[in-house]
Amino acid sequence: MKGERPDWFPHWEGQYVAVIGGGASIKRSEVDSLRGRLKVVAINKSIELAPWADALYSCDHKWWKVSRASWKDYKGLKITQDPIAVKEYPELKRLRLREITPGQPVKYLLMDEWGEIGTGQGSGFQVINWLAQLGVAGIAMLGFDGCIIDNKVHWHGMHPIELNNPDNSTFMAWKRWLENAAPKLASMKIDVVNCSLFSTVGCFPRIEVAATMARWKL
Repeated sequence: MKGERPDWFPHWEGQYVAVIGGGASIKRSEVDSLRGRLKVVAINKSIELAPWADALYSCDHKWWKVSRASWKDYKGLKITQDPIAVKEYPELKRLRLREITPGQPVKYLLMDEWGEIGTGQGSGFQVINWLAQLGVAGIAMLGFDGCIIDNKVHWHGMHPIELNNPDNSTFMAWKRWLENAAPKLASMKIDVVNCSLFSTVGCFPRIEVAATMARWKL
């Protein structure tokens, strides 16, 4: 890749990482079972399920502002792509979105330049793009449902009114860009596993958390 590797990037080469999304399929017991076994990145409010996570990611400045109570005491790595959020909260580290034209970011997976990622139209995709740049061996996706389960969009209920909640078009976009990235991730020998058996994202093997840990001998 071009450019310099950001000095804040952790050295997770060859390691396994779990990414905790916000889907309603998430079970607290499964999240608890990850602790101490592999690296963990929490997305948005899922930091409340895993306050011991290695990193927290949110793409949205409004989330950092509205949800400050969820992360103000968190001491781990805090990451965003939002330049406004970084200005307001200097402790945040920033990934960059590549823009085709101003306000029109690239949506697909990017491996051309350190720290530059595709949007994938969601935080989950952006974290996966970042982890691919770190050279991880495997990624376990928790809560990447891409659908409503038991009338719930998130495990924590709806976002407050200041934030957007996903609808069917959002789910379709998430699914599309993850499926677009799947061949490239496979070519890099990154074992991506979808731990939500309810998920509409079908481009990765669906394996429950316990079986994924066994698959990776963790």
